[in-house]
Amino acid sequence: MRFCFLLFFLATLGCGATLEVPQELRATAPFTSSISMELTWEDPSDEEAGFELQLSNDGTTGWSTISTAVPDQTRLTLTGGAAGSTFFFRLRTLGDDDNDSPFTPPISVTLPTTVAISAGIFDGGQVGEEIVTPAPVVFRAPGETGAFTFSALDLPAGLSVDEETGVLSGTPTTPGIFRPRLVVNDGTSEASTFVTLRIVSADTTPELQDGLLLLPFSNNEVSLRAEELFRDRDTQEAVRIATNVGTIDVILYPDATPITVRNFLRYVDDEAYTDVIFHRATTAGLSIIQAGFLKPDPAGEDDAYLSVPTFQPILNEPGIPNRAGTMAPAKTSNPNSATSQWFFNTIDNSGALDSPSNSGGFSVFGRASLPSLGVLNDIQSRPTGTYPLSLNGGSSSLNDWPTLTVPAGAFPDPESELLTIQSVSRIPNLIANVASNSDSSIIAASVMDDEIVFQPEANGRATVLYEVTDLDGNMETLAVEVVVVDFQVACEVGDDGQAAVSFDHLKDTSGFRYRIESSRDLEAWTDFWVTEDGFAVSELSNQEDGGDFWRLTFSVPVPSSGEQPLFFRVLAEEVID
Repeated sequence: MRFCFLLFFLATLGCGATLEVPQELRATAPFTSSISMELTWEDPSDEEAGFELQLSNDGTTGWSTISTAVPDQTRLTLTGGAAGSTFFFRLRTLGDDDNDSPFTPPISVTLPTTVAISAGIFDGGQVGEEIVTPAPVVFRAPGETGAFTFSALDLPAGLSVDEETGVLSGTPTTPGIFRPRLVVNDGTSEASTFVTLRIVSADTTPELQDGLLLLPFSNNEVSLRAEELFRDRDTQEAVRIATNVGTIDVILYPDATPITVRNFLRYVDDEAYTDVIFHRATTAGLSIIQAGFLKPDPAGEDDAYLSVPTFQPILNEPGIPNRAGTMAPAKTSNPNSATSQWFFNTIDNSGALDSPSNSGGFSVFGRASLPSLGVLNDIQSRPTGTYPLSLNGGSSSLNDWPTLTVPAGAFPDPESELLTIQSVSRIPNLIANVASNSDSSIIAASVMDDEIVFQPEANGRATVLYEVTDLDGNMETLAVEVVVVDFQVACEVGDDGQAAVSFDHLKDTSGFRYRIESSRDLEAWTDFWVTEDGFAVSELSNQEDGGDFWRLTFSVPVPSSGEQPLFFRVLAEEVID
């Protein structure tokens, strides 16, 4: 008999990450001696090796590669070009395995003739917090004295531009990186620049990702991370710094500072910070505690230390204020020199560290959780001094070196007097515990090793209450409606040339529905019936009351021997309002 029945529960089919074409390639022309053109774009790929920028004089022929960018980089600056010249650019994503993306469509930019504008303006803050950007500097060609006005394109919601000063101000409503285009026009030509705004989420408490969870009946447990059911909008990624004076949980800002977060996590995943010490604590002018530089040499003398092996320096991502509790990479006077070292601001250092004149500004990429602030203050309060050491086999010394206690000898005892980082590791954003379960005969719910575990027991629905706590210590009681779907599918072929397809359909379908689909080739599927069609359809041959569910039977003609087989599948799917 050429008839087949297939059962499917909800499934998501995924494929490996593919390289996508960069999106929203844009250009500006500040036309200053240091930056004549800027380009920005959006990066839709996750695993790119970098980006390639090409230039053409006519947008059609003569394309040549003039620059490349590193992974997660979304801005490039160029110098050169004559006033009034027009240039065309295109960009593509580079891969590691000859899987480069196609190039973007070309864009063009024309250099101004009578006016220029300062570039490299940046600012940042939290959603719901007022931002006022620095005023740009306007330069005029000799003899040009007329009035000029400002305008802005692609402003994030909540911000506006002052047409006389070029200052952007307002209260942002959405987190992320924004680069509005600030334009100055003197009536003859216009110059433009991107203003980089880095916005992080306002402090929030845990909330539901989705209040409904559909699970197939199975003898196997289903394990989920807390972040799959709940979310804390101000935390995308987090790490735990375990020290010998307490634990510091750090909430990272990957959406606002992706390059810096990626770099830091690279060291974390390599366990590069294990046994590293806090080697600097200052209170004069700046108040910071710093680490990531060196660790005791286990094979050396008591004063012997090894520096942390470093990767290539990264691009600067300033904008978020260096306020108390925030974390930023340490660097030299070169804005793009940060590697492994980082520091916590133990007071508001934004006045000194946010300034473009101070190494281009320091890139805040995370903050200590509220319960961790006491550990920062503890480290800050420890005694400091200047002590000799042997670093990588050479004589050296460190100023402002904090220690657990004042060293008894000429240098700190590595066994008892150092402020040591025992480990740095990624941690979940949320911790959940089961508070109650309305029906454990339907679903058994528990938490094991930071994972939420479900054991489906029977067809039906139950409400599980969880106490969910974020890294700042905020706790919310959140309800998850769990629906266990046991289709109990059956197929029988009768002597009358009809096939009976039966399954169990829960009576309470709040938030979800059943769907039956049919196919001749297992590729193209069409709807046969959905819950919203009701029970008065001609194909429904029987509706049996099973208590909490209906046993539904649909009759369909059996394909003849000359026809393709007919396949069916039954799904349960959430209905999104």
